[in-house]
Amino acid sequence: MTFDYRIGDRILRVVYADITELQVDAIVSSDGTDLSMSGGVSASIAARAGAHSVATSTSFAPCDWAR
Repeated sequence: MTFDYRIGDRILRVVYADITELQVDAIVSSDGTDLSMSGGVSASIAARAGAHSVATSTSFAPCDWAR
């Protein structure tokens, strides 16, 4: 399901979907500074991405710069 909203001369597209199934260059999700990827959307992303992606992400923890 997709909704387009015009904001000035721009269009904002809202897509309701399983983000792990989309053909995109990157997926961004909120997580704690420890980047544990252990719950909610982060856990779904981790399950789909695999161990290498999770290890890469957690290598940046703690990421206090994200505050």
